[in-house]
Amino acid sequence: MKLWSLRTWSLLCLATFSGGIRTQSTAELLRQVFFSNEEEETAFSSATPSSPAWTRVPPRGCQANSSKTSQLEGQPFMAPPTGTVLHGCSGKSLDVVLPCEVASKEANGVPVQPAIPWLLREMLGFFDLNVACLEDLHRIITSPSRAQQQLIAKYVHPGSVFILTSSKYSMGLDVAAQTQLRRLSLIHLGDLSPTWAHAYRRWGFVFRTFWTDDLHHSYEKLVKEGRLTYLPLGPTPQLMWHGVSQLQNASQRPVKIYFGGSSQQRQSRLLQAQKLLGKDLVLESTGASKIRSGYDQHYLHQLFSSAMCLQVPGQSIESFRLYESLEAGCIPVVVRSWSQGGDPLVKLQVGGEALPFLYVQAPEDLPQVLQLTGLQLDMLQAQCQAWWMRARQTFRARAVNALQPARPSPSTRGLELKWWSGCVVLYLAFCAAAIVFFGTQ
Repeated sequence: MKLWSLRTWSLLCLATFSGGIRTQSTAELLRQVFFSNEEEETAFSSATPSSPAWTRVPPRGCQANSSKTSQLEGQPFMAPPTGTVLHGCSGKSLDVVLPCEVASKEANGVPVQPAIPWLLREMLGFFDLNVACLEDLHRIITSPSRAQQQLIAKYVHPGSVFILTSSKYSMGLDVAAQTQLRRLSLIHLGDLSPTWAHAYRRWGFVFRTFWTDDLHHSYEKLVKEGRLTYLPLGPTPQLMWHGVSQLQNASQRPVKIYFGGSSQQRQSRLLQAQKLLGKDLVLESTGASKIRSGYDQHYLHQLFSSAMCLQVPGQSIESFRLYESLEAGCIPVVVRSWSQGGDPLVKLQVGGEALPFLYVQAPEDLPQVLQLTGLQLDMLQAQCQAWWMRARQTFRARAVNALQPARPSPSTRGLELKWWSGCVVLYLAFCAAAIVFFGTQ
């Protein structure tokens, strides 16, 4: 070992066991040892970027959650930059790599992928989350800079979680190659294909937001093996922090049934529903769907003013609109014949109980929902709200149990304690020897 290396170790020993050297902090010593050029030191000491306002709101369920939506009014929902820390309920830490560049850049930044706030604040809200942008890490994976490689290692290691869309999957594999894929977890967003089972076997554990299994029930086999589970897509962030403290009873809402959203792949069904329901259906269809970066006050007002919300599938009946309806206290209305190949919402069932939504067999049966009395509507609304609360808790617990490291057995803990005790003794002996050796020079 070179002489400067021994001197470095002795200085670090002194810094550790004597409260630090007066003229230089331990961090400054580390910079001198590990950073040999100005560029690497700049990367190491760069300040943590400012994070969007929504990342600083405590998750629901935390005792410290006294947040009010007024904190977010006027604040856009932008992607969190690398280095953002989202504090959770437990103090246990989790490193998360997620896509940040999913839409066109706006004045305040890039809008966040709509499912990300739900996943980070609701499903993973138990943990303190250290966030890195997938695109940032991908840009530096081939960099020879030690500081940049350390940045990757900070977020990509056994136990890390990757949140990926299908379009970002290959990029995610490039970044995840820094460690063993079997020791990482994947949350796969927004994919309706049943052909991912083989790819999922490469990961330690996988969460999937849509459930479209193949004829061989490949996803179900992974579930039985303890390798895969389902998570709901969840609402967009504007419905997570809507600011309405008390929901109005369904019977008192002025709009009987409402649909608001993209008309892509829904045009014929929307026209059919309008013809059958007449003026009782308030239909506000838009063109192509897009990622919204803020609050749509008109849409929020319509949701909270409607007793029932018609769920018209595009690619799937499961969409942000379903969960937005639940958050707003609007009873989901589902037409079974619009969904082919069984009920795609079956994975939403909690404890085997049936979903409390308003189901009709065919579009021609839609006028029947208008015959419900005010009392029936209020009871259905209450059932939906109670179910949605239980469902959120159930799926959050599922995520925590899958991602939280297993607690070691007493015998394992004993072996680990002996091993670490031995390491400490050897370390102290080495430090003492180094100090004595250099003291005689």
